[in-house]
Amino acid sequence: MRGLIEAHMRLKGLKCYSHQSKISYTSKLNFPRSQVLFLDELRKIRNKIKYEGVDNNLQYAETVENFMDNIYFKLLQEVRKLLAEHKKV
Repeated sequence: MRGLIEAHMRLKGLKCYSHQSKISYTSKLNFPRSQVLFLDELRKIRNKIKYEGVDNNLQYAETVENFMDNIYFKLLQEVRKLLAEHKKV
């Protein structure tokens, strides 16, 4: 997800300096506020897992998987559309 968000930003001519800026950028892509907030929650949890060794349960992982299934392809379509536009130029 972070990679797709960053790719979208770069295709728009923007630079990304932090993980937080990637998450806030999704609100400019007309993602519902609830999805933006959930992405930010995932960012924080990933940070805790990576740097503090925090563990999460299977039920939460399934929630994340369902969320990603819904949002990933929407973002991928946006990036592909921008790539196609850049190829035309």
